[in-house]
Amino acid sequence: MWAGGGGVYKYYYKGEKIEGTEFSGCLLEECIRQHKLLQEFNSNVVNTLRIGTFCIGGKAEVFAAGLRMGVSEECVDNLCAGGICANVQIFHGIIDSSGINGELHRFEVNPYSGKKLQGFQVPYWNEAKEMVVKSAQRLSENNIVGWDVAITEQGPVLLEGNPDQGTGVIQMCDGKGKYPRIQRRIKENRGV
Repeated sequence: MWAGGGGVYKYYYKGEKIEGTEFSGCLLEECIRQHKLLQEFNSNVVNTLRIGTFCIGGKAEVFAAGLRMGVSEECVDNLCAGGICANVQIFHGIIDSSGINGELHRFEVNPYSGKKLQGFQVPYWNEAKEMVVKSAQRLSENNIVGWDVAITEQGPVLLEGNPDQGTGVIQMCDGKGKYPRIQRRIKENRGV
């Protein structure tokens, strides 16, 4: 199993016949065309949202979110591959922090494009939240899931759900732990 974008490559198909074993055992997928506003951060990569949900008593909600962005020619946005992440305020879908990389360096703009981070409004934010909450409720046996979501011109696209979701990624963006919010909901559910 690959993690952190390891083993992910971008190939350009030009209609030629593919021969040999180069693609043996691989999963080939068509590239997602991200929303033009997200493309401004880095067009080499699909810049994705990591949206954390928790599910208690069959009811799911979003507890944290971050926008991950590539900062180079690489085709992945993962922090362990050199990308950055900025906090997305969960009620309005606006970036409200600087970006941070895996070495804990802070960035006010995307180092690759120079695009400012704070104040950016994520397109289709409410639709993205609704999609992951519905998905979380269908998988309610997994109490906490980190969803990777791409935003296209037509709306959000669910890429994957991560039961080992790397909570640190979305907590380090704004430097605030998320457990108190979850703990409040557990107490409310129990009627405490």
